[in-house]
Amino acid sequence: MAETIDIDVDGKTVAAVLGMPQGGGIHPGILVMHHQEGLSPFTRNLVDKLAGLGCVALAVDSYHPFPPGTDMKTCREGVTDPQMMRDTAAGVAYLRSSSRVQRDNLAVIGHCMGGRTALLAAETMPVFNGVVVYYGGGVFKPVAGGSSVGDRLGELRCPVIGFWGGRDRVIPNDQVDRIEAKLTEAAVPHEFHRYPDANHAFANFTVPEDYRADADRHSWQCTVEFLRRTLKLAA
Repeated sequence: MAETIDIDVDGKTVAAVLGMPQGGGIHPGILVMHHQEGLSPFTRNLVDKLAGLGCVALAVDSYHPFPPGTDMKTCREGVTDPQMMRDTAAGVAYLRSSSRVQRDNLAVIGHCMGGRTALLAAETMPVFNGVVVYYGGGVFKPVAGGSSVGDRLGELRCPVIGFWGGRDRVIPNDQVDRIEAKLTEAAVPHEFHRYPDANHAFANFTVPEDYRADADRHSWQCTVEFLRRTLKLAA
């Protein structure tokens, strides 16, 4: 079962959720970029599932700058890319320092806002062997007057797999087309799966109105196959 631990981020104690494979041995590491609900039951379940595949999975709380009880909207709109990248660096450092982790065999995964953050992490820190993106929104939104994550997709140095809902109320289909075109133009290996009848958050079992079991099952199967290829996981 995933456990809550503390890690150090620039000298500050920050909560994180850690999942370890059963038994001993050294395993690939996966950094989980949480969705807008933070270290939620969905995030903890994802960490558990990744640990069940034989990976050491870690999700760092990027809402730590806000006081306990701050509403989700304030956290989501107030969190900044530089701070999230400091959290990312701390998460990577934790994984790479663990005696249970193959320090050069890492991947990053994220849903919703975490999908965008996963791309940002891989652009910023070229230490990942693969990126898994579930309906990552706001990819082409510039931050603080600078370039967007989408503008820098050509900086990726590892393959990407992405999953998108055809009826996503947050991410229009033409934005997904644009992301895919950017990756193709930059010759970044990628594999996109689209589910025509699925909305945003189709993999989130805690949101019954959006959850789509068929899309969730298929996307997870593809995720597992992708991780087995990129991290050389045992079948």
